[in-house]
Order: sequence, then C-alpha cells, then structure tokens
Amino acid sequence: MKEKVLEIIATANIGGGSKHLLYLLKSFPNDRYEPVVMCSDDGPLVDDIKKLNIKVELIDIFKYKLGFKLTQIFRDVIRKNNINYVHLHGTRSGYFGGIAAVREGIKSIYTAHVLSFNKLGNIFNRTIYNSIEKKIAKMVNKIITVSYVDRDILINKRFATSNDIVTINNGVDFNYYQKTAPDIELKKSFGIPEKNKVITMVARFVPQKGIHYFIQTASEVIKTHPDTTFVLVGDGFLFSKMKELVRDLNLKNNVKFLGIRKNIKEILSFTDIFLLTSLWEGLPLTLLEAMSMSIPVISSEVNGTIELIKNGVNGYLVKPGNVKGYTDRVRHLLQNPYYLELMGNAGRLIIEERYGIQKMIDKTYNLYFEVFN
Repeated sequence: MKEKVLEIIATANIGGGSKHLLYLLKSFPNDRYEPVVMCSDDGPLVDDIKKLNIKVELIDIFKYKLGFKLTQIFRDVIRKNNINYVHLHGTRSGYFGGIAAVREGIKSIYTAHVLSFNKLGNIFNRTIYNSIEKKIAKMVNKIITVSYVDRDILINKRFATSNDIVTINNGVDFNYYQKTAPDIELKKSFGIPEKNKVITMVARFVPQKGIHYFIQTASEVIKTHPDTTFVLVGDGFLFSKMKELVRDLNLKNNVKFLGIRKNIKEILSFTDIFLLTSLWEGLPLTLLEAMSMSIPVISSEVNGTIELIKNGVNGYLVKPGNVKGYTDRVRHLLQNPYYLELMGNAGRLIIEERYGIQKMIDKTYNLYFEVFN
C-alpha cells in the first residue's frame, strides 16, 4: 500500500514556489507515494494539479489570523487523508504545518523557498520572522534550501546544523526553455514595435520584487534609447499602483503590462535582456528560465542570485534599489549588442551544467526516500 505525502503550499498563484511544486508533482514517485496537495484556491496551480489527477484540499490559508485554528485545520486534513508524511513549502506552511506534523507524530521536510527574515521592514517584524524560521528548523526532520547562501545563513544563525540541511538548487527544463526564433507576431500583438529592444521582468506585483525600480530604470534608459520597450509579466496587489507610476512618468508607450501569462517561453523569445529588481530572493526560477533561453540577465545582488550570476560573464549584479546601477548595465548591453549573445550563451551553459530540472527532482525524491523511510 502506498504511503501518502501531503504537500502544503500557502498560495496557488503563479510564482517560484508553485512552479517548483508543479515540477515535483509531474514526476512524483507514484510507485512508492501518493501525493495530496493542500493550498489556497487563489491561482492557476489548482487547475494544473487537478489535471494530474492529484487530490487537492482547498483551504484559505491566509484567512486565519489565529495560528491554533490553522494548525487544527492542518491536523484535520492529515487525519482525514491518512497522511504519512508532510512536505512544507514556504514560511507560513512551514510553521503551522510543522506544528501539525509534530502533534500528529509524522515526519516532515521543509523547503525554504525564501528565508522570510530577509524581508525588508521594521525591526519588530524581522525579529518575528527570525523567530519563526528558527522554530520551523527545530520542528522539521530536514530543511531544503534552494541556495548555498541560505544554507550558510541558517547554519551561522545556529538555527540548524549542516546535517539538518540539504541544498537543492531550483531547476528548469532546459529542453523546453531554449533559444528559438523571436515570436514577432506576438511581440507586435502587445503593441511593441518590431525594431524595439525588449527588457523583460516576470514577477508578482509585491514589495519583494521592487517593480518600481524596474519602472524607474525604464524612465532613465529611454532618455538615451527611446526604441526600447520594458515588459512586465505578472499580477499582484501592487498592479494598479505600478500602472499609476507609469502614467505619472509618462511611460505608457515604453512600458507594457501583460498580466499573468502562461506563454512565458514565447515572450522570452523576443526578450533581449532580463532585468530582475528584487529586494530579496531565494533562487529565482524566472532567472533560470531566462538564462536557459540564452538571455543575458541583470539582477539585484541578493542571496541566490549571487550564485547564479557570474558578474560580467552571463550578466550583471547590481545593489538592490540602485536605479543608476540597473540603468548603466542596461545601457551597456544595448550599446554593445555583441555582449547580448556572448553573455546569453554563457548563461545557457551554466543552466545545462548545474540547474537542470531532472537534477532537482532526483535530489528531492532521494531525500524523501532517506527521511521518510
């Protein structure tokens, strides 16, 4: 009889964590385990999981402000489905799911997609997140970090030892995400002139992603390169505010909002530079996808990105929030098109060597076999 693994993730919105989980579910070791997913009914991940004929328990995880109530709901789901093990994705799931797993006497693995105490904010909130991550580390049987930087942070803070942590880099399907001819018709359908260079960012519209820095960079770049279009793919509660910023800066003709899209590969096909202005990250899948498509990347210098980007080789690192730094690097690449191809090809090689999706899947399920058995 197969043992059941409960995969808990707070949100079903498009993002790195949900993409990561979907990759795992598509290759789940069904000969040994049966997956059950618990998440909020707030995004396309739910339909994607159902297409795999995997049971989904829909719980509005963000609805409950009182932790004991959410913990009890997690315990009820564990009992109802006769769950044997739990894999927790993200801080909220990690904390309340970790408590539930301990009280139900079952083993758990926690994937720290992004360390929550890296978030900007007042010292009180950062102290709270610090305490939460420490408690999660003590409750679970094994921690997965997506970057070695995050691993070292947890060890240096003495939240966990090297034996408690396994680093498994995010991965990308580089057979799917590979350089193709630009989809010019799609480009023109978004109102982008065929001759324009395109700088793209794929992200949720949340404070973490620093999208206002992306827009401010656009405002500076077009002063010297007016035939440039900046493309934003994604959605979130800051969407309307960012559109207002574009109107205020009179950038309507140079900044395009595409909303949530599933044809990321086709959009990347006509992208010349990928720009990520995040304030903190784990190991962003969007960068992996861009690099896999042989696109040079410019990113904030944060945690996982410093492992992914070799400065001056496959892209550039810029201090978070440094609009001048982003602008200078974008202009440099636009003025030296030779580097676009050179850096793009270098990024592709890095992906093939270190960040293949199968490597991530194999390492994760080998850890299942080790911890759960």
